[in-house]
Amino acid sequence: MRSGSPKRSSTSSAKPSRRPRYLAVELAPGTHAIAPRSLEAALAQRLASATPEGRPRVRVLRFDGQRSLVEVDHLWVGPARERWNGTLTLPDGRSVGVATRRAYGTMRKGKRWLRASPVRVPESVELSSSQRARGH
Repeated sequence: MRSGSPKRSSTSSAKPSRRPRYLAVELAPGTHAIAPRSLEAALAQRLASATPEGRPRVRVLRFDGQRSLVEVDHLWVGPARERWNGTLTLPDGRSVGVATRRAYGTMRKGKRWLRASPVRVPESVELSSSQRARGH
């Protein structure tokens, strides 16, 4: 026999679902070798400083040295795009220009972007000549 309570659907749960989104992130041209985990740590730090409520999950899934595909929760896509465009300081102290290109709903589409020909990062996020001279 069935109980008196109606059957719950999977969408009626009080706990919000985590829907990952995949951000296309590009580093400034001429950037020296960066470990994917260093980039991940710097992106996570910058995003976490946007709000005191919790630490967003940030994962660099694919990285080709110049461009990367970064997984973030769907609620953090807007803040990530705002916070990650510009100059980012890596854990080792180096600075690197970063630009977000777009967000993808599936990793498959993001991987397609990675395989396509690279697009230049705008001059506004490239390092200045004095920063390049210091080895950043």
